[in-house]
Amino acid sequence: MFKPPYTREYSFSHYSPSLRYAINFFCPLFFFIIFYPQMSSHGFRRKTRQILRKDHRKHGMPGASKYLQTFKMGDYVTIMIDSAIHKGMPHKYYHGRIGKVYTVNPRSIGVVLHKRVGGKYVVKTLFVRQEHLVKFKGAELAKERDRKNNELIIQAQESGVKPELIRTIMEGPRKEFTLNLENNTPVEVKVEPYLKRY
Repeated sequence: MFKPPYTREYSFSHYSPSLRYAINFFCPLFFFIIFYPQMSSHGFRRKTRQILRKDHRKHGMPGASKYLQTFKMGDYVTIMIDSAIHKGMPHKYYHGRIGKVYTVNPRSIGVVLHKRVGGKYVVKTLFVRQEHLVKFKGAELAKERDRKNNELIIQAQESGVKPELIRTIMEGPRKEFTLNLENNTPVEVKVEPYLKRY
């Protein structure tokens, strides 16, 4: 019976035993690596390509103003990781979280905050370098509001009138209104046509 000349290349019987073993071992491994989904690493800084990236022309070491800022016990701070400083870098989970300073050391600052674990909140204490911390400005606004409210309370006690305290009220939706079309002609708003310019 006639056999085509190309049938032999699909058979490994004429190869040496060591070569046959290598082919049988590495071929499935090669296809497993190529065609199966890749595994995700579990390093400390995994999946931080976008979180820890810096803006355009903002790369490099921080300036002197970063080292001259002062933190006191009780201050509220926001953890903003600076990828240029590897020492004292917290985990990516804490990036953008707000905490409270509970101790100040020569090279680090102790921050306490809450972390949600399952269905409860756990108190976590971190030692972070000051390059990764920014003062939380919302606390200053709250202190200023409390100071003004205390002044209003003192004035109300002297005059005997109930004080109207300053409160933070969320802005709701816009109120409804009726538009008169007598002098307002409707205009159709649509996308401008794209014109090629050569």
